[in-house]
Amino acid sequence: MKILVVEDDDNTRLLLHRVILKKFNCQVIEAKDGLEALSLIHSANPDLVVLDIMMPYLDGTAVLEAIRSDPDHNRLPVIISSALDERQTVLTLVKLGVSDYLLKPLRVEVIEKRVGNVLATIRSTQTNPSSSESRSSDLSHERLMIADTDPNFRAFFGSVFAGESTVIEAETGMAALKLAMDHPPTMIFMGEGLPLLNERRLVRKIREIDPDRSMRVYLCADRTVTDESLSSLFDGIMRKRFVPASFKEEFVRVVQCGKGSAEQTLDLLSHKLHDDYVTALRQTLGIMTTQEISLVADAQSPTALEVRASVAMKEETGPLEVSMELWGSKENTRALAELILGSAISFEEGAGDALAEVLNTVGGRIRSSLASRGVKVNVLIPEFESSVGDRTDGAWLHSFRFQTGNGGIFLFGIRTIPKTV
Repeated sequence: MKILVVEDDDNTRLLLHRVILKKFNCQVIEAKDGLEALSLIHSANPDLVVLDIMMPYLDGTAVLEAIRSDPDHNRLPVIISSALDERQTVLTLVKLGVSDYLLKPLRVEVIEKRVGNVLATIRSTQTNPSSSESRSSDLSHERLMIADTDPNFRAFFGSVFAGESTVIEAETGMAALKLAMDHPPTMIFMGEGLPLLNERRLVRKIREIDPDRSMRVYLCADRTVTDESLSSLFDGIMRKRFVPASFKEEFVRVVQCGKGSAEQTLDLLSHKLHDDYVTALRQTLGIMTTQEISLVADAQSPTALEVRASVAMKEETGPLEVSMELWGSKENTRALAELILGSAISFEEGAGDALAEVLNTVGGRIRSSLASRGVKVNVLIPEFESSVGDRTDGAWLHSFRFQTGNGGIFLFGIRTIPKTV
């Protein structure tokens, strides 16, 4: 396991190096600034980065933004290291997706605990790779056809699947139909705007010569397709992408998982993001209040749910809209706000704003989690309601209750927003 420590202070960097080396026996490499860090990430390909925020040349925020925007490293685990007075900056970084954080001055036992937890997660992921990753390499017996007028996209398509499957190319619908009749592929991918025998006519002819649908046919579109008559003709519709990792994710989602965008997003929100929700809440509240949270069973949490902060999240390229919500009693919300603001207040003096700020940061983090899985959503401005009563009707996609260090109990949940006619 290789860990990159990025820290401009020599003593702090030495402390991190010694603790990690002694406790975990990992290879430790060092960078004194953001520029050196990005160079080492590119050349040394570390498994984990411990990243300071305040540094010369490029600060921690710029480094993390560069990591998350790079398709080869956007899932690289990062632990940030910061002083408590950098809270707002740390919350911004939480939205970009960090594995954990270390507050300065650093303590050996905290370094050991938090770095250890992240390393355990990394090792677990490496031992049990995700089903999508294992599926994406199982194409050895597939024969793929790409029919597209754009030679650049045909070349890109061929390079993505080079060495995994046989790829044949067709520039026109007529050429594609002849190849399908003479040497039937297992899958056909069509671009839009094929001349004469366009994609609609071509897929209908394919269905005529292959009524059993042994050849699956997919459309590669430059846009979001809302035309149901077009969607019904194909086995699936993929977004055209020119980044190999993004295109492979789209291929797994549409072709191998057989899920549309909305279905995939619902699946993620309902079943696969629980750890992300808990981590986002733990990091956000830990930074804001220096308190840890713990999950509690509903039977142990009779606290009334009287106030709610909510934020809407909408798919960028689809119709799905969900509401992410944080519920609590007035008293617990006021107590939480006092911890965040550092002073005694009444409920009316900003308790709602504090709850909305928590949810805003968590929403940003979940947006980043979805983006790393190929799903892009927009997060709207959070809203706050008080005196709404215990109004938790409706089906939750996912929900759980948690308790803060001072005993306050809250409900976190996410559900779809019904469409109004």
